[in-house]
Formats: sequence, C-alpha cells, structure tokens
Amino acid sequence: WRGREKQIIEASKKRQIMRLVEKLKQSEQLPAKDLIEMIAHEMGQVDRRGENEMHFIHEVANRQIEDITARGDTGGNMKGLKTGFDLLDYYTLGFQKKRLYYVGGRPSQGKTSLLVNFAVNCKARFGFLSAESDEGEIVIKMFSKYGHVDSRKLEMGTREAKAFSVMSQFISEEYDRKSVIYDKSNMNIEDLCFMARNMVENYGAEILFI
Repeated sequence: WRGREKQIIEASKKRQIMRLVEKLKQSEQLPAKDLIEMIAHEMGQVDRRGENEMHFIHEVANRQIEDITARGDTGGNMKGLKTGFDLLDYYTLGFQKKRLYYVGGRPSQGKTSLLVNFAVNCKARFGFLSAESDEGEIVIKMFSKYGHVDSRKLEMGTREAKAFSVMSQFISEEYDRKSVIYDKSNMNIEDLCFMARNMVENYGAEILFI
C-alpha cells in the first residue's frame, strides 16, 4: 500500500500543478511579481498537503481533550461507525474518521463479502468502489447480508415472500441513506481517486469501501 499511497499523493500534486498552470495562463496580464507570488503561494499549498502537513502538538492535544469529554458526556458511546461485529467494534472502537483499514486475504476467501457486511451494518451513507465484481453482484450480496438470505437463492431466482420483504426493506433504507456504488473492471488508481473524491464531495459519503 505504501507504493500506492505515494502514487496517489504524486497524482494529486500533479493535478494541482496543472491547475496552477491553467491559472497562470489566465492571469498572464498580471505583473511578473504578482505571478511569482501566486506560484509561491500555490506551490506552498501543494507541499503542505499529504505527508508534509504538520500541526502543533498542543492544538492536537486540545482537540483530543474535547473529543474525550464529548464521548464521556454521551456515556462513553463507541467513537466510530459500527462494523457489524461486536468483537471488532470492541478492539477498533468502530470505523473512525481519517483512518485507513486494510482487509487482506487470498483470492475467493470472502474479502468482498466482508466489506459488504461492513457497508450494510455501518448505518451511515457509504461509497462502494469495485474493480472486480459488478454493481449487481455487490447489491445481491447486500441483500443477503442485510436479511440473512442465501445469496445463491437470490442469484438463481426466487419468489419467496421473506426474500422480497428483505429486499424491499433494504431498498427503503437505502432510499433514505442514499449510498452510492461504482464498478469498473481493472480500475486504475487515478479513476479510483477521482470517483472516491466525487463520492465524498458530491454525494456525501461518510465512509468508503474499496
């Protein structure tokens, strides 16, 4: 992942630099001094993002005290979003903001099913990005995890009242929650970054599953 992380940061910085180039073209009537100041300011913003961003420790400490106090006022409720597994919630305190969680395993060992389980149980608007399974396959897994219905039965077709009740209830909840999904075979890192940002900024996703 470290290699991928560097690629993401590198691609982000390149995009910011290209935006700066376009901005400079549109400001060519400005004096050279102003253009130099613009370049210095924008490049400073690029350098301050990602791994080079620093904070004063006393500021971070004050924020942590506020968080600790707020959680105490709510009776010590879990800090993050539910994972759907009590033991995992106990050790992780749930999915927390600005955290990256890895799920590893060999092919066909249930990684996608586990992520689907997380998504269905997190009780928050989520974004789901898949570079392998298509969106229909993912949603069938969501039906299955949500209502404990055999996914093979759903894939083969069924007219059971329980299955339709589960699917209708899931659709109703998702109509209110408005989570989003995107699938693309062999998705590259730039497409993934673009769609992830789109899900957060334009669709209000609180957590992403990739």
